[in-house]
Amino acid sequence: MIQFSVIVPTRNRSSQLRDCIAALERQNFPRDQFEVIVVDDGSEPPLTVEPGIRLVRQSHDGPAVARNTGAAHARGRWLAFTDDDCLPDANWLTVLAAQLAARPDHLLGGAVVNILTDNPYTAASQQLVSYLYSYYNADPSQPRFFTSNNMAVAAAAFRDAGGFDAELPRAAAEDRELCDRWLHQRRPMTFVLEAVVRHAHPLTLRTFWRQHFNYGCGAHYYHLTRAQRGGGPLRVEPWRFYVDLLRYPFTTAVPLPLRQAALLFVAQAANALGYLKEHLQGKPKRDATKYWEQVGTEWRQSQPDKLWRAHSDAVNRAWLAAWWPQRSIKRVLKTDMFDEAVGEGVFGLLKSRARFAVGMDIALATRPGVGADVRQLPFADGVFDVIVSNSTLDHFETEAELVASLRELRRVLRPGGELLLTLDNAANPLVAIRNVLPFTLLKRLGLTPYQVGVTCGPSRLRRLLRETGFEAGEMSALLHCPRVFAVKRARAVQRSGDTMRREQFLAGLMKWERLACWPTRWLTGYFVAAKAIRKP
Repeated sequence: MIQFSVIVPTRNRSSQLRDCIAALERQNFPRDQFEVIVVDDGSEPPLTVEPGIRLVRQSHDGPAVARNTGAAHARGRWLAFTDDDCLPDANWLTVLAAQLAARPDHLLGGAVVNILTDNPYTAASQQLVSYLYSYYNADPSQPRFFTSNNMAVAAAAFRDAGGFDAELPRAAAEDRELCDRWLHQRRPMTFVLEAVVRHAHPLTLRTFWRQHFNYGCGAHYYHLTRAQRGGGPLRVEPWRFYVDLLRYPFTTAVPLPLRQAALLFVAQAANALGYLKEHLQGKPKRDATKYWEQVGTEWRQSQPDKLWRAHSDAVNRAWLAAWWPQRSIKRVLKTDMFDEAVGEGVFGLLKSRARFAVGMDIALATRPGVGADVRQLPFADGVFDVIVSNSTLDHFETEAELVASLRELRRVLRPGGELLLTLDNAANPLVAIRNVLPFTLLKRLGLTPYQVGVTCGPSRLRRLLRETGFEAGEMSALLHCPRVFAVKRARAVQRSGDTMRREQFLAGLMKWERLACWPTRWLTGYFVAAKAIRKP
């Protein structure tokens, strides 16, 4: 009889997963009494596992949904959760089994030990978890918080409690929310010090910041759901909590405690910004069609920044002319017509280079062609030779939507066809900063007139293209002039009405595009441009 179902969510980390499975195979618990369920959260290419491991696949819905999916397929009376970058000790299941046998209605949490001690960002992230354990679980008889990479519970109790909150798309606060809901339902929790997993999650400064920024976003959602179920208003921890957090590295045996304290401060700053962004933008998901209909109507009526749009169109036309395929093109698709609604755009160039040019847009106000959402295209498979998508896919709220759009573009592109794509360049520091600030503030300052969304830099874009069935070819960066200052200067030149001054200004802006040849192009270019070939 199967006692335990060990559930491991994973995505695109096959190497770490192999080590995790190897550690599970070394358990001193009887092998015929536990199963390992790996939930592939939309890996590209799809993961494979060794015989004896159960593999369940799902679309990229996040770790909370993946754990629930694993629980739905589980055959064991008990569930044990860990992550693909964790190595459970050999006696992990044995210890948990003894505790669950004695406390069948309890949610159990074990100890997590960082094994990448030479990585300061990983060490700081784990130190934060250790501090939270010492704070929230100060009373061993009444713990309040466990991380989901070392958690065990009776399967029936987990399902009865409602599982993890499936509305959380990222690894951010789903464990905190489950623990709080568990206690709200008057269910007991127990910390098991002897149940140890060793954590190996390498971080850089950038991924460290993003991790804790996402934690802040998750914290905002957690507080909303807590209030909705009657958990009371937001309660900010007392100032002593934050003082003791910064003092914590000095009270534990860690090298360079001052550095670790500084990183903990950075983590809290990222967390606060993530929370603030969600608070300021934490409204119901907008209707994309209605939103862009409104934006398009406003722009067509007011024609703002007409001179700046002329420069943007010129940069895009130069890019397309340089990268356009040399062969004869029958059908080309342009994925939105916003540029054409507010300026000259590039559609005229596309019509001159192909026998049939199709324009589409989600909004009527900017739609001279087909009405469609790029996430669900109305075209048959493989009908286009070329697809031009300039700054269409960088307005989504989640990366999953961006990936879904790339898959749709691949579907309607013939094998060997070419995708010419631009996205906001997350490697540009100004774009990166913009993307963590709330839209309401950006619009008030006149920096962003409409909603922007998730995006990526060149390395991440190359990986996403590969994962969605493309072969990434040429990549470059576009629009290098200092945008904020250029837009304000363009408005002044436009108001002057001087045609010669206008032409001189546009010529001067185009000179900035020479920076595309410099090694620093990814730091100055506002857009990342890619040419990708659709694999068979």
